[in-house]
Amino acid sequence: MLTAVALVSLLATNAFAVGQAIDLSMKRRVLAKDGRSELWMEAANVLRGKYGYESPPANAKRSGVRRQEMSSSPLTSLGSDTTYIATVSIGTPPQDFDVVLDTGSSDLWVATTVCQTCDDETPKFNSNDSSSYRGTNTEVGIQYGTGEIRGYTAVDAVTVAGFKVPEQIFIAVDRTSDQLNELFRGVISGIAGLGLAGLAATRAPPFWMSLITANQLPAPEMSFFMTRNIDNSSAAVNQMQQNDGGVFTLGGRNESYFTGEVEFHNVTTGSGFWAVGISSLSIQGVEVSVSEEDGKLAAVDTGTTLIGGPTAVVSAFWNAVPGSAPISNLAGHYAFPCEMEIQATISFGARAWSIDSADMNLGSISETDSDLCLGALFDLADAIDFEDDGHPRWLIGDTLLKNVYTVFRAEPLSVGFAELSDFALSQHGNGDSSSALDNSSNNSKGGDGARESGNNQAGDTSSDDSEGGALANARPSSFLMIGILILMVAYTSS
Repeated sequence: MLTAVALVSLLATNAFAVGQAIDLSMKRRVLAKDGRSELWMEAANVLRGKYGYESPPANAKRSGVRRQEMSSSPLTSLGSDTTYIATVSIGTPPQDFDVVLDTGSSDLWVATTVCQTCDDETPKFNSNDSSSYRGTNTEVGIQYGTGEIRGYTAVDAVTVAGFKVPEQIFIAVDRTSDQLNELFRGVISGIAGLGLAGLAATRAPPFWMSLITANQLPAPEMSFFMTRNIDNSSAAVNQMQQNDGGVFTLGGRNESYFTGEVEFHNVTTGSGFWAVGISSLSIQGVEVSVSEEDGKLAAVDTGTTLIGGPTAVVSAFWNAVPGSAPISNLAGHYAFPCEMEIQATISFGARAWSIDSADMNLGSISETDSDLCLGALFDLADAIDFEDDGHPRWLIGDTLLKNVYTVFRAEPLSVGFAELSDFALSQHGNGDSSSALDNSSNNSKGGDGARESGNNQAGDTSSDDSEGGALANARPSSFLMIGILILMVAYTSS
């Protein structure tokens, strides 16, 4: 019998051999920008579901293993900067799969060859081809705002960006819904959850936590640099087209992609998410009031495309934009005159981070109406009561993360943001992630060097009152709805 499982806690108990911090380049799928408002609406509903909202009507011990240096890996982007993916290897010998890098969830899952409902073209894991695979009889399911996956917990070797966990627990998926097949479109094989332990349906430590437990990472960090292609006229408009998505770094920070200080902020204790507080918001140079209550619990989510916020703040934001109005058939979303340049900032502490106007504009609301465009800030709650403090009031997705260098840090638990370097800015719309990795490899630092670099050269501003975290330079590459998948219910049975 299936039993409902609340956001269960999981602790890393295994000790594994580990490697250096590594850069991993990400891929991105490109989606036509205009006339896709219905997709953005569906994506927002998935996001609401992931964090427990209804859609609107219509400290582990480490082993004494020698650490590797930090490592970076390329990211791929899919759609109009809607989803970013990277390659994960599973099994012995390794089988490679493109998965969404998602700091908003904590399970690793991939489609398998026994899945009869998966898209025929989706690359699938074959357990019979892996000598290190161990299956179980424990059934696990994850229900999203739209669609679901089901499968069984399994154990096998998993490698990301050169770091290997010999016995990582993951979900071997044998059933998917049609809605998710539509999202993955035969390109994406699953999701790699990089969130905190309490979110895992498998009750197992996420991959990154296993690395920290095994003392493999030179620094308990992962970092993301995500590229922008939403305003690149030369970018492919096919949903399935993959483009450079940026760089994901495990075990430290890549100094090629940021400049100045990293502003860290403590993760809200007990939230279960990479959640920090928001102190202010501005539009067209005018500050939008954010109350202490409305500003708490902003989940920083690399697997989310848009920015979602509480009703009062979102309404006040768009009221400051001349000609803007709520869209009647897209609950929680707002339209504004396409010719207007939206100048927005968001602050989690002392510094206000600017959002490029291209990232705030999702294109015309329909193919027949080119005068009004869809805004990237939407009403997450849409009049839902916030009495349950377990729900994040904000979801901070790639709309902002493309504009900053983001660091997720486990010790102390925090999220940090830094200004993009000139080199990073030159990569927006460039479409060549391999050269970006080649040119930045000498600046990827980990271990004691990474910590020293982060504290001195990166201007670490963390303290008892202000911490932050980031563990990888990444830019997930997938398409719209995958970018905002939201965990609703997890269930297991043995």
